[in-house]
Amino acid sequence: MTKYEIEKGIEIDSPSCVGKPPKYPFRDMRVGESIFVNAVNKKKAISAAHVFNFRTEIKLKCRTQPCGGVRIWRVA
Repeated sequence: MTKYEIEKGIEIDSPSCVGKPPKYPFRDMRVGESIFVNAVNKKKAISAAHVFNFRTEIKLKCRTQPCGGVRIWRVA
C-alpha cells in the first residue's frame, strides 16, 4: 500500500499543483511571431496547436515547411 504525506499550507495555484510546464511556447508568442518544429516532432506540434486553438482565445496557424518541419504562427 502506498503511503501519502499529508501537507498543509500549499496554495492551490502553487507551481506544484499546476501540472507540467508546456512543451511549446504558444502563450508567450505575440501576433506575427512563429516557432519552427523539426520533422521528428511535427505531428505532435500540429496536434498541440489545434488543441490550443480550441481551448484558448489565442489562434495559431501551422504550415509545413520545405525542409520537412512545420512552422507555427500566432495570428490572433
